[in-house]
Amino acid sequence: MVAPAPLKIAFVLNYWSDRGGTERYAKGLARWLVHRGHKVHVFCRDAGDSAQGITFQWWPGTGRGFLGIAEGYLASRFVGLSAFDIVQSFGRSASYDVFRAGGGVHQAWLDIKNSALPARLWSRLSPRDYLERWIDRRAFTRAKMVVCNSQLVLEQVVRIHDVAPQSIRLVRNGVDLQRFRPNRIARSRARQHWSISSKGRVAVFVGGGFKRKGLNTAAKAFERVASSSDRLVVIGRDSSGRRLLRSLHRRLGEQMVVMGHLDDVEN
Repeated sequence: MVAPAPLKIAFVLNYWSDRGGTERYAKGLARWLVHRGHKVHVFCRDAGDSAQGITFQWWPGTGRGFLGIAEGYLASRFVGLSAFDIVQSFGRSASYDVFRAGGGVHQAWLDIKNSALPARLWSRLSPRDYLERWIDRRAFTRAKMVVCNSQLVLEQVVRIHDVAPQSIRLVRNGVDLQRFRPNRIARSRARQHWSISSKGRVAVFVGGGFKRKGLNTAAKAFERVASSSDRLVVIGRDSSGRRLLRSLHRRLGEQMVVMGHLDDVEN
């Protein structure tokens, strides 16, 4: 039996790094594809490191604000479809064969973020929000296949962008059971470092973008069931979330431990 020919696959994303869930997912998938014999090309704004067997092509840009969004979209349009068997986008861009909606639907996020009337009106007038909604819609409606990592996002894609359900695949994020295994020594060491009682329960919140990921909701749930020896550990980085952290610190005091960004979350 003749083995199938290797595919030439392009990934389009902003950053090649371990800075977030989308980036980690893309890196893991790219390495798996290379291991299977396929040729992977990565088009991105910035790469924190290289990887064996993967070809990189960078596009310039500031990566900030309105200009950064426009730069990313325009640069992504120059990835030629004809040169690859499959082109997969990992962010709001000029979408291609496959669009993985790891960040959800932008309009759904705006509806949550701007619950008050003044904020909704400001969002409607904001050039940045308009551009992001426009790019978002083009990405969803032009992709041949949309990949969602939750049922909630899938339903938002159908409701907000009217994408046919048969063009969407639900692929939930997997968990590396070898990496995330209970380690009693590391657990004991972490508890000692953060002065957490051996009898106290620990709830861990991991994620960047605290408001979008629901840190306030997690804190409210923690408050309802926690005893004085329990702790809420927050792992992640969010430059726009300082006000929320200060508010939670006033409510929870020493019961909340903020660790910031960690590369080895499992430890």
